[in-house]
Amino acid sequence: SFALHYQRGPAREMARAAELEAELERACRYTQALLPAPITEGPVRAEWCFQPSARIGGDALGYRFLDSGRFAAFMIDVAGHGVGSALLAASVMNTLRERAGPDPAAVLASLNASFQMDEQGGQFFTMWYGVADLGARRLDFACAGHHPGFLLHRGASAPE
Repeated sequence: SFALHYQRGPAREMARAAELEAELERACRYTQALLPAPITEGPVRAEWCFQPSARIGGDALGYRFLDSGRFAAFMIDVAGHGVGSALLAASVMNTLRERAGPDPAAVLASLNASFQMDEQGGQFFTMWYGVADLGARRLDFACAGHHPGFLLHRGASAPE
């Protein structure tokens, strides 16, 4: 079987469209490469399915151990879709690699200071950031425009 794809227009415009399509595909692969690998063993396990609402956009998540007893996780939603939203999400994710810390409110305050909407082309994001103290079985979190997280106990039919 084969597919017939008809294009019409100047060769230069067709080549430019193909180049832009290839760039968009590379940008999509880059932003998805920033997402963490699932964690299948250990005291914390994480598995996820990432389905952006557009081909490329500003939805992101991440997590990592801060030390052997504390685990940080976050979700980001940049307003809008497309390359601009993806670029802001990638910037925030890369910043969190350096600034992830044990105090969720301080982390969000630091990001807010660094990513002012008027300095980001009018773009903004909402975020949930939490730190689990595994020994104390305690979760501290902060939200910035994002709804609070939900807790689903094993065997429960509805989340809290």
